[in-house]
Amino acid sequence: MGIVTRYKGPSADSTFSTLDAAKVEQQKPVRDILNRPVMQLNRLADSYGRAPRDRRGGIAHCISRLLDQMAQKKFLTGTTTKEDYYYRDWLMVAITTSVLALDDVDLDGAISAATRQWLSDTLRASDAFYESQPVDNHLYWHGLSMMLGGVLLQDRARVRLGESILDRGIKGIGAEGHLQAELARGKRALHYHLFAAIPLAAMAEIAGSPAQTPALRRLVETTLADMSRPDGGEIGRKSGDQLPSDAIRGLRVVANFVPESGVSHDYFVKTLPEEAKGFFFLGGDVQRFGRVVSKARSIWTAMP
Repeated sequence: MGIVTRYKGPSADSTFSTLDAAKVEQQKPVRDILNRPVMQLNRLADSYGRAPRDRRGGIAHCISRLLDQMAQKKFLTGTTTKEDYYYRDWLMVAITTSVLALDDVDLDGAISAATRQWLSDTLRASDAFYESQPVDNHLYWHGLSMMLGGVLLQDRARVRLGESILDRGIKGIGAEGHLQAELARGKRALHYHLFAAIPLAAMAEIAGSPAQTPALRRLVETTLADMSRPDGGEIGRKSGDQLPSDAIRGLRVVANFVPESGVSHDYFVKTLPEEAKGFFFLGGDVQRFGRVVSKARSIWTAMP
């Protein structure tokens, strides 16, 4: 795939939170090639959602053809770096979200046998890699990829794997609502707290339990309260001055874990319009992603 880190290494920044301009430029064409078909899929899902019902079948057919092309080209295979694995999971979340957005009648016809096999193989291809990876935001996005893919393919083992990752993530939320792995990210600690909270919240909505809610609320309340403060709040005191986070575009995903009042609630309400910019890894349209999460929970609950 060709994905490598864009951050400066430990000799320049031990927190891996400083982008290297040369690496960013070198990675742009690599990432553009991988992003292009997923962006096309996201746009088709947007068109599908806006179209009258009598025109949706034709758009679903276009989605099916695009998925078949991905399958034929073995899209997202050939991982050689850890960043390849991370990027594949982000794109798989976008892909499965856009496909799950189809109505049931169109969804059944959109996934050919070849596409189903490609999706299944791609979902399983990371199993060995993540067995030795730390518990951090990358693992949570992997869990969400497994959960959405498992729902799409009716694969209980994939969803169960997502559940186990969710459980590990919940257990890692400290009493003050912090994630130790993300605190270590220096000036991007706040960004990575939110970037971690988004897949954790989505997984909890799909297949979580009430017992996990208090920890998630601690994480969300602490993160949003600290994001509202110029000095980064407690996370800023622990990790240093903080940079803005573009993950605020996915803020709606954590909505059910935001307090009903207070600093974090006010920040949530004020910042929510940022979602209009879209969140590529969530399939583009964040509100559509929310509907897909609700649909995924219904499918999972009904799965034999």
